Amino acid sequence: MCHACAMAALAALSVLLGPRRPCRPRAAHGTLSHLPGLRRLLQTEDEGQRAMAEEAPSPYTGCGSAVGSEVGPAARGRVLVQHAGAMAAANAGTIVGLALGWSSAAAEVLDGAQGMPVTLDEWSWVVSLFCVGASVGAASVGRLVHSLGRKTVILAVGPVTIVAWALHLWASSVWMLYAGRLLVGAACGAACVATPIFVCEMSEPRIRGALSSYFEILLCVGILVVYVFGKLLPVLWLNVACLAVSVLHILGFMWFPDTPRWFLLRGREEDAKKALLFYRGPHYDVDAELALLKVGVKESAATPAGWKAFGTRAAKKALAITMVLMILQQITGVNAITFYASQLFKETGSFDAYTASIVVAAVEVVSGGVSMFFVDTLGRRALLTFSSVCMAACTGLMGGYFYFKEFLGRDVSSVSWLPIILVCVYMFTFTTGWGAVVWVFLGEIFPDNIKGVATAACAATGWCASFLVTKFYPGVAAELGNYVCYWGFFALGVLSCVFVVLALPETKGKTLDEVQAEL
Repeated sequence: MCHACAMAALAALSVLLGPRRPCRPRAAHGTLSHLPGLRRLLQTEDEGQRAMAEEAPSPYTGCGSAVGSEVGPAARGRVLVQHAGAMAAANAGTIVGLALGWSSAAAEVLDGAQGMPVTLDEWSWVVSLFCVGASVGAASVGRLVHSLGRKTVILAVGPVTIVAWALHLWASSVWMLYAGRLLVGAACGAACVATPIFVCEMSEPRIRGALSSYFEILLCVGILVVYVFGKLLPVLWLNVACLAVSVLHILGFMWFPDTPRWFLLRGREEDAKKALLFYRGPHYDVDAELALLKVGVKESAATPAGWKAFGTRAAKKALAITMVLMILQQITGVNAITFYASQLFKETGSFDAYTASIVVAAVEVVSGGVSMFFVDTLGRRALLTFSSVCMAACTGLMGGYFYFKEFLGRDVSSVSWLPIILVCVYMFTFTTGWGAVVWVFLGEIFPDNIKGVATAACAATGWCASFLVTKFYPGVAAELGNYVCYWGFFALGVLSCVFVVLALPETKGKTLDEVQAEL
């Protein structure tokens, strides 16, 4: 929760720092005269912008969401506000992480912790209905992202999840838990569609991959927080803490404008210019980027919108690639570990289940930071390939561990440390590659005229795949053995590696329009 508080503070600070009066850009800093350290920080960044502009006074030739990737120093916008905006939007990912990890952290509900009996089969529905809600939310929000705006959808995640966590909090029957899980899932599905679009359209190409990684990083933070709270707090206060994060999400994100591209799509050119000034700073050639954005939006407006636009080869290719990416992301084992982490470590019997889950979640957070650093240097394909190979190796070895333990009945106490090591390595490499990069890819591969419906369709498909894993994994593991499940994940990991190598284009450092031209 302290992270969410930081988001609120960053958001409020960004409003103070934002250039509300373009003709008098320095006035934005006057309100910070009582905070000299923060004032000096922003002055330093603006002075750096000014110095670069003086060194390279040539016309703007390539930055932002609609222009070439070869940029001169004068074209670079202010980074601080872009990072703050991306973090505030991606705080919806914290809510997603809380909801994902809740079933593992709140497993005591199975023992009647909320005063009601819950069977193992009912609990599998409690876990998996989140994915059903997420698929419905993702599928239905595509047009809303276009009509209401990216910001409105992301902001609405807060009040919807407040109601959902209230249902968790006051649940007196399993049906109230079902309703709460469906509702929080719907909100999280919507967040998974709107947030990547918002961040990709708001940010410059040179830092777009890093900023897009915030969603996965904060998702991992949410999982870590809910695991820690699950160990320290009873389930009642766990639900209260989750509700509080939703409140802080609203307070943290409400100050930021929508993306310049969306304003232009709605014919609001003056608002688009204000948004560019807010995110790029006063020493940035806003008019040049605005002109290029208008060209891209005009071209999008001249083509069919919605599902009618999928007649082109580029649209079909983008949809097919992203659909497969989303499915592979969900069926290669991550959901079996995330949703059933505490049960998994109880079965291995080598570590305290909750402590082991917390360690794994902490590893995820660290790996999210690693991904943020490398996604714009090594590129999307390299990270996904590395991730696939390591995930396949870990699930293959995990299957071998359970084969010796369950099928052959061997004593595996001498390697009791192996499961947590394998799970940590798996989650580290998943978050570094498939966890973060797929969301980056989702936000940058579709053109404006199909972005909403295509992103929604892909996210909904991914959540449907997640539902299949979370619903049937416990039953298959109980009937056939954990080793069968993990060897299945191994085969899918190998398949994911082959797909990335053969079919995935590289989008590193390219503008959104350049990506479209190369499909």
